[in-house]
Amino acid sequence: MCIRDRGEDAAARQALEDGLRLLSAGPSRLRATALAQLGVVALNAGETEQAAAYTEEALTSSETLQDHFQSALIVGNLGMIRHVAGDWSRGVGHFEEALERFERLGNEKQQAYAALNLGAAYLYRGDFDRAEVQLEKSLVLADRYSDRLTVLRA
Repeated sequence: MCIRDRGEDAAARQALEDGLRLLSAGPSRLRATALAQLGVVALNAGETEQAAAYTEEALTSSETLQDHFQSALIVGNLGMIRHVAGDWSRGVGHFEEALERFERLGNEKQQAYAALNLGAAYLYRGDFDRAEVQLEKSLVLADRYSDRLTVLRA
């Protein structure tokens, strides 16, 4: 999403909302993606409840389509939203669920990111033993697909 990546959140929001109005009613991959991106834009604006609403709607659409990969990504987004909102218990729950979903899918790259997010959330909660396990898991998984540097930067 070029507009959002350039920090033009208002323009990104407008483009995404305009795009949603053009879509036919009902769940679709495009609708789920647009809603998830609107959730990110709202989160960037500090609108955590609006971010959660967009993201939960995206998850409903994605799960209706049985798009397991996108659903797992969206669950991870919900974890980030709850974490930023200070609801660490729910954030951890979403991060755990995202990790479990990526494990079922066998996607080690996304498992690495999910474990990283989970480890960071555990750190915020002061659960250092669990944090260490997840952060180490993230690095081990990243080594398997030769992207340790990207995971470390995240």
